[in-house]
Amino acid sequence: MKFSPLLSDLIKSLQVLPGVGPKTAKRMAMSLLGGNEADAKNLANNLSRAIDLIGTCQNCRVLSEDQICSICNDSSRDSTQVCVVENTSQVVQIEELGGFKGIYFVLGGYLSPIEGRGPNEIGLSELNSKALSGEIKELILAFNSCIFVMLMIGIQNSLNKKKVNLVLTETVSLPISFIIGTSFISGSLLGGVFSVRKKKE
Repeated sequence: MKFSPLLSDLIKSLQVLPGVGPKTAKRMAMSLLGGNEADAKNLANNLSRAIDLIGTCQNCRVLSEDQICSICNDSSRDSTQVCVVENTSQVVQIEELGGFKGIYFVLGGYLSPIEGRGPNEIGLSELNSKALSGEIKELILAFNSCIFVMLMIGIQNSLNKKKVNLVLTETVSLPISFIIGTSFISGSLLGGVFSVRKKKE
């Protein structure tokens, strides 16, 4: 069946979502257009507003409507302890566990020259500056091993100069970076990682 141009465009647009292929996109499009019109318009309005109003925190780069996010604004958090993650989704994961009391630094992706993402695009220069300024006393790396290697190449000198404590927590012989970098990991196992780290401290 050949869909109308508008419906075809909607189906193609939905496929930009993670894990959404042509078949799923078609079902989603049909559900949106065949369901409650007010709900569909509300979704479209919220998506439009989010795109226009949500940016990134100037301090940690997490998605936020404010220049400084609520985590960085929380005086009870330890700003010298920084957990480096790939994206805001991982921040949400860790925050739901409730065991981490420091702040974050979001890379916003991984190094990929082919896609135009170099050290500056993922914030390595910014993280490097923070390390050199003495703002950071401890870095907790929470992403996959490939990013870990490239990050260390980028900021190793700064860490050495300021004697920043580098933490790569392990549990069940797996680094926390591998666990958080896996989308299918359970919250209970992720919580166990931070529990083990807390006991070691």
